[in-house]
Order: sequence, then structure tokens, then C-alpha cells
Amino acid sequence: MRRTYLFLVTALLAVALTGLIATQVFWLRKSVSIAENQYDDRTDRMLHDVVGELRQYSDTASIIKTTPYQSLQLYDVIDTVLLNSLIRKYVLYHSLDKQYHYGLVSTAEGHIYFSSPGFGKDMEPESHKACLSCIWQKSYIHLSVFFPEKKFHILMQMISWIVLSAVFLLIIIGVFSFIIYSMIRQKKISEIRNDFINNMTHEFKTPISTISLASEILMKEEQKPNAERIRKYSNIIYDENKRMQSQVELVLETAQIERQEVKLKKEPHDIHEILRNTGKCFCVEQEGKNTVIQYELMASDPVILIDENHFRNVVSNLVDNGIKYSGPDPHITIETKDHNKGILIVFTDKGIGISREAQKRIFDKFYRVSTGNKHDVKGFGLGLFYVKTIIESHGGYVDIRSNLNKGSSFFVFLPGRN
Repeated sequence: MRRTYLFLVTALLAVALTGLIATQVFWLRKSVSIAENQYDDRTDRMLHDVVGELRQYSDTASIIKTTPYQSLQLYDVIDTVLLNSLIRKYVLYHSLDKQYHYGLVSTAEGHIYFSSPGFGKDMEPESHKACLSCIWQKSYIHLSVFFPEKKFHILMQMISWIVLSAVFLLIIIGVFSFIIYSMIRQKKISEIRNDFINNMTHEFKTPISTISLASEILMKEEQKPNAERIRKYSNIIYDENKRMQSQVELVLETAQIERQEVKLKKEPHDIHEILRNTGKCFCVEQEGKNTVIQYELMASDPVILIDENHFRNVVSNLVDNGIKYSGPDPHITIETKDHNKGILIVFTDKGIGISREAQKRIFDKFYRVSTGNKHDVKGFGLGLFYVKTIIESHGGYVDIRSNLNKGSSFFVFLPGRN
């Protein structure tokens, strides 16, 4: 997948997701606004019902007829106990919030004639009002009702829809993130696969070419072959064939590890002895390089339960890795020490080091640290992945500390026999 195509798809998905979220938020706000309008309408109908029923109980008209010049008081024409019961009745009937405050207020002066506990003039601007025209006064009196938890009550009525919308949005965002992550991961896997194929082709091409050339020379020998030349080129063919075999075995062992088919045969072994023998082999094999392996083996009890073959491969991979990235004169230090009822083995080189970014992926399968030239360092990127898997199978761990141009240290911990 090309980078431009990946960027375009990501951008389109981001725009679509943003538009979907914006649309959902818009409709939620619209729904809340509609719910508020419906609440206000129900409140107005509640007040209308209260005033209408209050008018039925009021005898103001008869009072006016019998005493046209008498000055009437508020409590002469309205029963506040009745008013309270009517408000409570119609609040429940119209499904309004049970927490409310009300008052009888002069429309002209704003004077509060009667109110429930908690009602004040500061509530008047946001209150719902209904005129009590049935009450004879020089200025009209209106019934004012205020709901302090109005918005909360509306939100609680819509909570199921809000929660469902939020859940669906989170699912969409999660799926979107997973798709982007999968696309990026697939791109990285594709790049790693291509690098692996290129590296494998290069690694096999060299020994195959060498074997082909040596075989061709042997076939062109004179009738009386030179025994020394035959031995020389036969050794070349054997060594290159052995090299290819070891590479194939590494790939097959990695495949077995992925399928969890590796069975460790743990037996007591002296790891100091294994470390020395493996190091000697590398010093002999590195022709043309002044390879120095220094030992600081300080562990008090080096005999632990390990799978000897796999542990030798682990040591070989770590030493070989240090030599590859150490230039013409590799200097490797191998030290052991007691640590947490086990043994800590440290492999230190003075090579080119590893960047912080590369250290995060150094144990990933097929990952190889770039040194500027694609094939200047041999390998498939499987060695450290194999090391980590085998050590963890033994119940230990492996870690790295490195600085660019100052070298690297690999820390391998193996638990003791107990």
C-alpha cells in the first residue's frame, strides 16, 4: 500500500467520522431544544389547568355583586391550600419535575403576595406565568412557577438516547481507529515482508553463487586432478552449504516458536562453560577481524536448568550480533553475576549502538537495524526475536541499553534451579 493512498484513505475516513460526529451532536442539541419547548408547552398547559380549576372554586363574581364597594383582600378570593394541591396535581399529570417553586406576584409592582418556600424575585425572569384575572384587584396578580432542575429533568428523560448515541459514537471511533491501525500495521508488515524476501534472496544468493563457482572449477579440472585443489573447493562447498543450512534452520525454528511447538529439554548445565566454548568458536571463525571476547564470569553458582542447544543458539546470536555491528576490531565483554535468585548475563560491545526508536522494535520478528546499506549486515532479522522467545520460555527476560556510537549491552536473566 502506497503512502499517498494510505494518507488519502485516512483523510477521507477522518472527514467522514468528523462529519458523522458533528451531525450527531447537532441532532442531539436539536432534540434537547425540542424537548425544552415541549416542556415549556406542558408547563403552560399545567398553569392553564390550574387557573381554570381555580376559577371554578372562586366566588369572586358573587362577592363583587353583593359588595361592589368593599375592598377585597387576596385571601378572601383564593385558597392557597387549594392552589398548592392543584399545582401538585397538574405537575404530576403533565409529567413535569416535582421540584418546583411558585408564587402569587403583582404584575405591575412585582410584589410577592404569597409563595412557596424558596421562591424569590430572582426566579421571576425564568418563571412560567399565568394571569389570575378571576381575582379582583387594582392590578392583576399572576401565578408564577419556577423549575430549578428543569434542564437536568429534560436530560434525564433523554438519558437513554444520549447514552446510546455516545456508545455508538465510541464504537464508530473505536472501529475507525482499529481500521487505521490495521492499515498502518499491514503497511509495516508488507515492508517487513519485502525486506525479509530481499534479505533472504541476498543471503542465499551469495552461498549459491560460491557453490556454483566452486563446482564449476572442480568440473573443469584436468584429467589428473590436484588433490589440494579438490580439498580446497570441497571445503568451500561444504562451508557454504552448512551456512545455508543454519539459515534455513533458524527460519524453521522461528516458525516452530510461533506455533508454540518448541519443547525445551532442561537439564543442569554450567553456563560459564557454554559461554567460553561459544566465544572461542567465534574468535576462530572471524577471519580478517581482530575479535576479542573478554570474560568476567562472577556468578557464584553457574549451574542452572537450561536447554543446552537453544541456550548455545542464544549466546551465538548475541555474540554474532555484537560482532556484526562493531566494525573491523570487535571487542565483546561477557559477564555474569548473581541477581534475584538467578543469573544475569550481560553481553557488551563497543559498536555503533542502537537508537532509542530502534530499541523499541529490536526484538520484533524480521526487524533489522539499518546501517545505511541494505545488505551490509547479514541476517533475516530473526536472531533477537529468537533470543527473546527462548529466554522467556526459560522463565527469564532480555533487555537492552544502548547509545549511538558508544555500543550496546544486552541483559539476559535466567532463574536459578530453585
